[in-house]
Amino acid sequence: MKKNGVQPSIDDGRPVRFLGSGPGARDVAVIIVLRAVFFVVNHTVRRGHYATCRVLGALASRGAYAEFTVPGGARFRAHPRDGYWMRILLVRRNYEPELLPVVEKAAKMGIPFLDCGANLGWWAVIAGSGKQDPQRVLAVEASPSTFRGLAENSRLNENTFRTLQAAVWSRSGEVVDFVESRESAASSVAQTRLPRMTSGRRCRVPTATLDELLTSVAPDGGPVLCKLDVEGAEIEALGVSKLIRDGDVAVVFEDHGSDPTNATSMWFLERGYAVYAPDPHGTLKRMTDVAAVDAVKVDPAWGYNFLAWAVGGAAEQLFGP
Repeated sequence: MKKNGVQPSIDDGRPVRFLGSGPGARDVAVIIVLRAVFFVVNHTVRRGHYATCRVLGALASRGAYAEFTVPGGARFRAHPRDGYWMRILLVRRNYEPELLPVVEKAAKMGIPFLDCGANLGWWAVIAGSGKQDPQRVLAVEASPSTFRGLAENSRLNENTFRTLQAAVWSRSGEVVDFVESRESAASSVAQTRLPRMTSGRRCRVPTATLDELLTSVAPDGGPVLCKLDVEGAEIEALGVSKLIRDGDVAVVFEDHGSDPTNATSMWFLERGYAVYAPDPHGTLKRMTDVAAVDAVKVDPAWGYNFLAWAVGGAAEQLFGP
């Protein structure tokens, strides 16, 4: 989910719409100034969004928010100091459009949705707006500060999805070190990062396994759509999952352009899983080998989403081209 580059958005006819800000007059004023500065920046240097949010966001209260609609009409809030989300919502007005057809299809068909590394819950908000049982949509986030925003977005939408603070890992019921970066999109489990990449506030977070979480949204089995974006812990989590191997789970994962090893894509390809690159129009392109993955990953500053499942299972029948 975490992308650091600038990529042209694709207009699917359903852009993000700004609804308002608050809760106090000072917070409203901060958002007004922020939007004005963004307007100038976008028409001049086209950079500096993160710095703008850090400076102006520091003037807002802890409970300050900018509120937007997401595709489907549900609501989504972010704090004005969060440059990652402010740039997406105020400038691009679109977010990962290639995943929208996949998540909307799952919601329409009532397929459970597990969002691991949910951040503020963008995809859980959209999946929950499909009017299916809230118990079948679960958003998992490890960062304590980010989790507060995730829980707020669940309450904002009348709890159409559940939330859980946990780090997705190979073992359940343990505690791991988690590093909270200044930018929530860069936070991660400490064991997955090089020492030079683990600067930030450290905290202790409980762990959960993929199979435990998948069983939580689908206790009777059956197909599940799982988004796995846990900043380097993907291999650790996937390696012990029996339910992923059984073929009922379609996994959305990110392979960042900065990773020349294509580690997560390689994990699926080497084990015979079907791997696809989705696009905003609902088309899936088969990745037959690592060269095909490399051909998609053209920008080292960008994160690319792929879809994978075990061949012959329920996930292939539901999501396959």
